[in-house]
Amino acid sequence: MTCRLFVTIDLDWASEVVIEETLNWFSKYKIPVTVFATHDSRAIIERMNTIEVGLHPYFSPNSSQGSNSEEIIENLSQIPINIPVYRSHRFLDSNQIRENMAKMGMRASSNVCTDLDPVTPFVHRSKMLEIPIAFEDGNFLERNYDLDSCDEITQLISESDIFVIAIHPMHFVLNTPHYQWMREIKDSTTRMRWNNMTCDEVTELRHSGWGIASFVKQLLMRAQENGHKFEQFSSLIMDL
Repeated sequence: MTCRLFVTIDLDWASEVVIEETLNWFSKYKIPVTVFATHDSRAIIERMNTIEVGLHPYFSPNSSQGSNSEEIIENLSQIPINIPVYRSHRFLDSNQIRENMAKMGMRASSNVCTDLDPVTPFVHRSKMLEIPIAFEDGNFLERNYDLDSCDEITQLISESDIFVIAIHPMHFVLNTPHYQWMREIKDSTTRMRWNNMTCDEVTELRHSGWGIASFVKQLLMRAQENGHKFEQFSSLIMDL
């Protein structure tokens, strides 16, 4: 069975060197991606003709995107995108959020994250297309799933019509081995350092053993070998 496989990337304010390395890997292996942008990124803007870019808002009182929903919406409108889809950071959602995002022109969202349970996209009560995530790197790590379970996830993909993967550049580039490892880095790092992490800092922090990036890369290579079809979210939105 051929699966329609979608790889999505939540920027989460990663630094330029981290975003560059992530996108370069996917470009090298000719895997199309849909990116959810939290902020302006040179690396993203330079690739707008080859990647899809939607929005990744954070509707929280301590959001760096703004102090209230109106300010967040205004700041979001300044981020270059080329597809009308959004995914909220930490999956924060409400009827009001959806109404506001619809006013921005959003036609689809990806705010439902299952626990390795592929769910077919459906029309939400907001009239937006909802595109659920089946595999999210943070959830996989937090639930302490086996990073040697590639065969099981490969089989799950092969049994699915549609399978959506969500990854984060920092997990991907630093190759997070377990959830607490990244939690400790975040807790000891300022927003400024996180946003501007250098090549030297990345090299110093990167986990050299088997980690989530090792797992994801192996999984995607298996998917390619098995002939699954990699797509971007626009193909789902155009189906509306």
